[in-house]
Amino acid sequence: VATEILPLSACIEDPFGSIHFKLPPDLPESAIEDLKSLISNNPGKSDAYVHISIPGKGETVVYLGKDMRVNISASLKDEADKLISPGVTVIK
Repeated sequence: VATEILPLSACIEDPFGSIHFKLPPDLPESAIEDLKSLISNNPGKSDAYVHISIPGKGETVVYLGKDMRVNISASLKDEADKLISPGVTVIK
């Protein structure tokens, strides 16, 4: 249940806590490599997580660590959604 809903434009002005990339099990390895490059090219102060869906078993969440912190932006979210699937990148 959402406790607050803000437009993305309002969120961009405030710092974020983290970004979550939700990867489907059939994502091509090339897309994973492209996502890694995208993350590396956007260094910053926000934590990044990868959610890996495991069919029939659930999901594994991986914290990417302090060395992979990112600068969260609308363009980062848009580019990640293009690589993975629209709407699967979540900013918290």
